[in-house]
Amino acid sequence: MAIEQLLTVNEVKAYYPAGTHSRTIVKHMRRGVKTPSGYVKLEAYRMGGRWTTTVEAITRFRARLTTQCGVANSIPDRDRRHARAMEELKLMGM
Repeated sequence: MAIEQLLTVNEVKAYYPAGTHSRTIVKHMRRGVKTPSGYVKLEAYRMGGRWTTTVEAITRFRARLTTQCGVANSIPDRDRRHARAMEELKLMGM
């Protein structure tokens, strides 16, 4: 089982468009986003009174939203670069 990188709500903002409010992110965690085929939630966990999620959960959330909204599935270039950098760090033992 792969270990996923935990993120706080403020850290998740880096994966959303600029100017996204933290309340919007918490709303995506608690209620989800309405799509033509139902609601899609961002996987999240409440730990010590704070919401956390993972980079991988954000990627799955985006993919589900894209699929349910009928748009071709694509991973943004930034996510690809991030994944590649994480793999390189693992190979270096970090």
